[in-house]
Amino acid sequence: MNIADYMESAILNHVFRNHAAGTECPRTSIYVGLVTSSATSTTLEEGDLANEIDAYVGDRPLVEFTAPVQVLGKATIKNIERIEYEGMPSCTVKFVILCDSPTKGDGNILWWMQLDENKVVNAGDICRIEAEELTVTLN
Repeated sequence: MNIADYMESAILNHVFRNHAAGTECPRTSIYVGLVTSSATSTTLEEGDLANEIDAYVGDRPLVEFTAPVQVLGKATIKNIERIEYEGMPSCTVKFVILCDSPTKGDGNILWWMQLDENKVVNAGDICRIEAEELTVTLN
């Protein structure tokens, strides 16, 4: 998982500057979005939501994480419950993004990760991220 530019600034402002100078600390609620194979690590790092998949039913799902644990010297959290996207369009999912807004195409990318393998989804399918499959680490 990679920290987006927005989140890097938010962390530094929060820890070292007491939320000063323009960058707000993100909301406490975190939402999970899916991104197509058209996106690149550069566009996600910069916070570009142009390739976010938005044709499934509803908003970005809310995610709750476990308490951090140390795994091989890295602080690690995982999603507690299964995350589902109903009524998916026909597409290829390449990335998962963590955002500060439930609205698709809105808000800021906080973290992003490329899937180990692209996931091809057919129209109408349910795309799932099983419990404890989404892992966020800090070293």
